[in-house]
Order: sequence, then C-alpha cells, then structure tokens
Amino acid sequence: MQQKANREPVLSVQNLCFSYDQKPVLENLNLEVFESEIFCILGSSGCGKSTLLRILAGLTKPSKGQVKFAKPDCKVGFVFQNYALFPHLTVFENIAYGLLESNKEKTKQRVDELAAQFEISELLSKYPSEVSGGQAQRISIARSLAPKPDLLLMDEPFSNLDAKQKSKLKPELLQKLRLANVPTILVTHDQEEAFDIGDRIAVMNEGKFVQVGPTYDIYHEPKCRFAAEFIGTGAFIDAAPSHDGKNIQTALGEIPMPKGCGATSNRKPVELFVRPEDLVHDDDSPDCLEASVVSRQFRGAHSIFRLRLVSGEEVYSLAPSHHLHKPGDKFKVRVELDHVLLFPKNH
Repeated sequence: MQQKANREPVLSVQNLCFSYDQKPVLENLNLEVFESEIFCILGSSGCGKSTLLRILAGLTKPSKGQVKFAKPDCKVGFVFQNYALFPHLTVFENIAYGLLESNKEKTKQRVDELAAQFEISELLSKYPSEVSGGQAQRISIARSLAPKPDLLLMDEPFSNLDAKQKSKLKPELLQKLRLANVPTILVTHDQEEAFDIGDRIAVMNEGKFVQVGPTYDIYHEPKCRFAAEFIGTGAFIDAAPSHDGKNIQTALGEIPMPKGCGATSNRKPVELFVRPEDLVHDDDSPDCLEASVVSRQFRGAHSIFRLRLVSGEEVYSLAPSHHLHKPGDKFKVRVELDHVLLFPKNH
C-alpha cells in the first residue's frame, strides 16, 4: 500500500523513548501510520513491541518523545493477547461494553452487525468460558471495533491459536479490517503473520526500529545484517570486489557489482547474503555449480536444502518437495540473484 507524500498520518510518533529502572527499553522510535493502513511491528520476544503498544494506548507513559494523533479526541481500540474478555458478561455484553449508546435498539443493531460479520451470532448468549480460542479472539476483535475506533491496536492477536485456527482467522481478519477501514497497528513475533497482513512492517530489535518499509522492501532489500538474518532464511558467504571493481567474487562465481554499492568502498571484508530462491535446483544445465546436501527441511509443497559448497561455505536452495535428495547427495544449482545484498563482514 503506497502512501502519498501529502497525506496526513493518523498517528505520528516522534523520538519516543522509554526506560525501566534506568534500563532503556525503547530508543528514539519514529513512525507514522496512515488512514486505512495495517502497520505491523515485527520483532522477537522482549524487544519492546508490547511496551510500545501500551504507550500508544495511553496505558504507559513514555520517558521521552511525543505521540500525536490526527484527531484530538482519537478513539483507540485495543485487542489484547489474552483476549481480556469479561468472564461475568455474556458475549453480547462483552461486545456492547464499549458502546455508550443509551438507545438499546442501536446497541443491539451494532452488536448484531458485528456478530454477523465475525460469524459469532449463535454465541451472543454464551459466556467466555463456553467458547473456543478462535471464537474468543473474534469476540475480542468485534468488541474493539464496536465503538468504531479511529485506530486499532492488536497485541500478538494469533499467539494463542493453533495453526489451523490461525490459517482460517488471518485472511478473515484482514478482510474485515479492510471493510472496517480502520488503521491498525499489529505487533507480532511471527514473520509469516506480518507479511500476510501488513502493508508496511517495522523490524524491531532491542528497542529500536532497524528498518521500516513495505513488505517487499523488508524481504528483498534489507538495510542491515539483522534485518537480513531475522527475516526468512538465508546465508552469508565471503565476497570480494574484482580488481576492476565491476564484479564481486564469491564461491558462487562472479556476480555483477550493484550500482551505488557502498559496502565495498572502504575495501574492508564483505559478505554476500543469499536466500534459498537465489539458488535454483538444476541437474541438467552444464553451467551449474555442484554442492553437497547437508540437510533437508520438508515444507509441504517445497523443501529447503542446506548445501555445502566446494569452499566449505553453506547456503540454502528452494526446490519442489518431490526432490528427495539425502544428506551427502550431489546437488546442482543455478545462481539467479535478483537482489545483490552485500554487508560488512562480522568478525
């Protein structure tokens, strides 16, 4: 989802910091969220994601920085990780909880509308203890959307669901958020979840955003080693510029030097980051490189092979799952690097 330069953000965060017992938890965070956008904050446990969400919800006060909403009376909805449904209230009463309508007919109309959208109409008279995890999450989201918030915050909304429930609820939720047209911030540690749902992603590490951008850029054009390693699967191999500076020499052969590459300008050691889809399995072409299989990860429709090159370095290759190569087998690959990613070498 592309944002227009002149578009006003619904939410703006500037130089946000938070410390706990003098230990920095969040450091100089900046972000903007726009109308209708689903913005995902992706990071491992303990990186500060939930703390940031609590600050945006007004539940925690920042140590420094500003949180600005486009509307002075901005209504913020919050979907908690553990659903946080009121156990003594029925499903109907939970969804209606945030509605201030004194008109019972309008309240019922809004609850019935959301219940139909989330396919929980038959649960309205039940209590939270009588519903499944997936149903509880639908109820929680419906309750948050009931007052028609200007911004929706979601904290790990699928973490308590099994794989089957997740696969069903994720596309349904995305469709409903699009229909509701509510800008949303979702925090998650699950990369697949962030890429399935987010228009843009902020990759977070140790209280900082290391990269913010559209999902395509985050995956194909990581700006730092952490973002490259954290997202998806890949491997670093040694690389060095050729004498004329036009190519990069690696164990995969010579690769054209990308334009404007600054990673090799100071002549310090660099590494090439290679993803599984960059190495196409091909046993027939005479120009292919030969490697040996170290291991195989079966993923259903495809497998990811871990390979050892002649140099001793290891890389990954994506192949259809009917390829049944075993550890020790020879495996030929054709190099197809659409994105040449060079990073300073770690020592």
